[in-house]
Amino acid sequence: MTLLQMSAAGGAMILAITILRIFALHKFPKRYFLLLWEIVLIRLILPVSVSSDFSIYSFFNGGETVRGYGEGTRPGAVFFQPVPSAIYLGGGNTGGVQGTQNGAQEIFPWEIVWLTGMVLCAAFLFASYLHWYRKFRTSVLVKNEFVSRWLEQHKMKRPVRVRQSGKIAAPLTYGIFQPVILVPEAMEWGNEKQSECVLLHEYMHIRHWDMLLKLTAALALCIHWFNPMVWLCYLLFNRDIELACDEAVVGQMGEGAKAVYAMTLIRMEEKKSGLMPACNHFSKNATEERVTAVMKAKKATLGTFAVGALALAAIVVFLATSPDRKEGGNVAAPSSSNGDGQVSGGTGVSGGGVPTADTPDSYGGDGRMIFCMGKVYLSTGEDVSEMVAAEAEASEYDSPYIGEIGSTVDKSEIPEKELQSNFGYVGSEVIFNGSGIAVNMDGQWIQFFPQDAGGSGSVGFQNTITRLTASIACTNRSVSFTIPESGQGWTILINGRYEREDSGGMGAHFLQELSESGDWKSGETYSFPVDAEAVEELFMVISIGEESAVIDLMEYVSESFFYPQTVG
Repeated sequence: MTLLQMSAAGGAMILAITILRIFALHKFPKRYFLLLWEIVLIRLILPVSVSSDFSIYSFFNGGETVRGYGEGTRPGAVFFQPVPSAIYLGGGNTGGVQGTQNGAQEIFPWEIVWLTGMVLCAAFLFASYLHWYRKFRTSVLVKNEFVSRWLEQHKMKRPVRVRQSGKIAAPLTYGIFQPVILVPEAMEWGNEKQSECVLLHEYMHIRHWDMLLKLTAALALCIHWFNPMVWLCYLLFNRDIELACDEAVVGQMGEGAKAVYAMTLIRMEEKKSGLMPACNHFSKNATEERVTAVMKAKKATLGTFAVGALALAAIVVFLATSPDRKEGGNVAAPSSSNGDGQVSGGTGVSGGGVPTADTPDSYGGDGRMIFCMGKVYLSTGEDVSEMVAAEAEASEYDSPYIGEIGSTVDKSEIPEKELQSNFGYVGSEVIFNGSGIAVNMDGQWIQFFPQDAGGSGSVGFQNTITRLTASIACTNRSVSFTIPESGQGWTILINGRYEREDSGGMGAHFLQELSESGDWKSGETYSFPVDAEAVEELFMVISIGEESAVIDLMEYVSESFFYPQTVG
């Protein structure tokens, strides 16, 4: 998933949980809301998606969906993506966009702004923590009978220390593996009931690893600093951490301690000590909300648990999942191939007609269609991962990236919007490949060809041309290619033009005897000499039956002049 998709999905979940919180804050256990926020954090931080038939986003096929910011840009660009846009739960490396491998990078203004904001946000939070940590180091260890007895009664695997400082006004906790409960210097240790409430509250923070949760929330905030819903999530998550601790304290001390604990909250109403993003406060804010929650606290009933479980399931299934990307049939296990390269060369195919979703087999494909660059492309069902990987090594400059599938229609319909499919897989990468395109489906690159040309066999023809194109190898001295298997005879003409200083322009014909005899044999490799420094034009005209194509060989020759390859 892309960064924007993650942020939009997380924002929708935050909105739903906020509305639920408004109406049911005092009806559900407070840790229930923490669980919801933790699911949101997973959605915001991990760039993976779980597919579901019930995802709410599958109901918006007819409208625009959130896509990667690389979509719609020119295919020759190399993109730097802050969060990998092609990481899916199904695994496999789509590898379509890796600026570090292709020498030159094109970093867009949006990415620069995002990176700057993330760094500034992280620097501010870190500086705030560092500022207060330096002050905390001046604190002193508390040594009195009450604290010693309390620590003895609340032993943990992680050693807990109680310290006090004159630089804070309200108790707080910091540290993960060596946690410290820091209390104000003016702490009234003689009031043992109040002291018990304070220490027990901070102990609950430590026991529940709230410090780690706060750091995770801060990470999500830094990544999605541009999304106001994430700021709301950060605020409410911190509040609910405090509410959950209050609930746990009351549960341990008993119903009779509600009034005492509520009074402690009021007495500890802070003189705010500034921003401490990586600390747990006893009473950082929203004291009125906390007191109300304490006084209304009651044991959850079976009905409450049932309703809460349904609400949790609804949020996860409808909002935390992506549209089912497997409508078009099963795909084999992921491969390790990547697709950074581009197979160049265009073809022209004779004929006419428009495909119909009702009779996909008549076009030689499997019925999966995608609308791209103004035309419908139909899947051949062929896994071209090896071809994509091989061309990735040969292509040093151009990125084949087109974009990502942005929406989908029913498999019985023909897609009509740009980068719309009829087989799901919203978010999957689309790249140029030979005379067609390839789509990453669970780690495999599946070939698609344009269906401007109708009639049976056109997909097979395009597939044959793509295999021939993939076999082309060049050095600065020769060009070679292998004839793939075909049920019909081949007609191949290879023409070009040289430009020399001594003789000027001159036409050239290659492998002319074979062109005249038509004795091309499937599986055979043919080669011809070429002067890469002097050649100005070089192309191959191919005909099989009534269908024909033209492959421009100049791009291969130009690349090989700078990056010689082994002919084979």
